This record gives sequence, C-alpha cells and structure tokens, in this order.
Amino acid sequence: QNLYLQFDTLSDEVYQKTRGRTSLLDYKLRTVENARKVKLDVILVPTMVKGYNDHQVGDIVRYAAKNHDVVSGIAFQPVSFVGRFSQSHRLERRYTLADLAFDIQRQTGYIDAMSDWFPIACTTAFSKLAQALSGSPALTFSMHPHCSQGTYFYIGQDGIPVPVSSFLDLKNFLGELIVLSRKIKPSRFELLSKARVAYKLMKHFKSDKAPKGLTFEKFLRSLDGYQDHNLRRIYS
Repeated sequence: QNLYLQFDTLSDEVYQKTRGRTSLLDYKLRTVENARKVKLDVILVPTMVKGYNDHQVGDIVRYAAKNHDVVSGIAFQPVSFVGRFSQSHRLERRYTLADLAFDIQRQTGYIDAMSDWFPIACTTAFSKLAQALSGSPALTFSMHPHCSQGTYFYIGQDGIPVPVSSFLDLKNFLGELIVLSRKIKPSRFELLSKARVAYKLMKHFKSDKAPKGLTFEKFLRSLDGYQDHNLRRIYS
C-alpha cells in the first residue's frame, strides 16, 4: 500500500499561494515521519504551477532521495486550468511534463532530460514478462505517452541517485523483454526460465556506470519490487 501525500513545496510561503494556508509544511513532514514509523510507503504528489513552485522541483527531488526508505516516488501533477481562465493566464501559468524534465535536469543534475525521460507506458514490457513467467495477470500502465512520463532512479550505497537509463541500454533492454515475453511460457521450471531471461538481458547492463553496490543480479532482484515493495530496498 502507498500513501499519496499532497506535497507542493518545502516552503510555507508557497503553500500560502497554492493552498491558501500556512504552517502546512510541518504537517507534511510529520506525516512522512509517521509513515516511516508504520512502514508505509509515501508517494509525494506536488501540483505544479509555473511561477509558483517550479523553482522547488529540485528541492522536492532531493528530499525524496534523502528519505528514500519511506518515499518510494514522486507523482508531479502539472496544474490543469478549467473554467473561465483567459488564454494569457493559461500560457503564463501552464507547466508541462517537458518543463518538469528540464527543471529536474537544471536543478539537480541527476538526469539528462533528452535521454533519461520516458513514457511510463514503457513499463508494460516488464509487466508482460512477469505475466509470461508467472501465468498470472500483472499490473500494466498503457496510457498515451503524453499523459504520463518520468524516470526511475536507483540510489547507490553512496546515496547518489542514478537514472536507470544511464547504466542500462534501456531501448534494447525493453525490446528484448517484449520478445522474451512472447517466447516464454509458464511452467514448473520457473527458476530455469528466469535464469535464461537473466542471461539474455545481462548484455544490456553497464556495470561500470551503475550506482555503487548495484550488480546485475541485485538489479534483477529489485524488479520484483514493482509489485512487492518489500523487495525494493536492495542494500542491507
């Protein structure tokens, strides 16, 4: 289970603009701490408005990385203007997913917006392989590429976030997952099937660029965390 926590900013001044209230930050931070105590994953959900909190993107990402034991992701939500807004107001405050990608690049240096940003629907490749191996339905995201985009980070033992696409030939890796999902059938020899999959995929892993402490075996093991959050933490 995840707790989706509205989290626009790390500044009470911004909360006054976006929510019309001050003293919200302490409440948000205490909520994260309480979630940590009961071992509940938190996904931060910032509503983004240009000129209000877009300068805080980097701070939010760094906060999530620092608290990755309890924060499992960030779901940035660009503001949606509906109703009687002028076109000039829409253009002034409009914030897109491309804006977000470039703001993360500029404010953190963690990603390259042009090479590390992908449609979330690319995860269907993992879902299809999981379904092929187990014979059971797997959670699948298949929305339009402009509807949802993002990147996945691995945090090494040194605490530095590294996008998965920097140490994995992601395009060919995902293509191979699709091919394997069509060939593999569920069987009582599931361990052997997994070994064959691992052997096929190993060539796409760049160990010299991986986060400190992350091996190909640990990377594959962490993929089970897609549905089992107990397997997301790969370092003891």
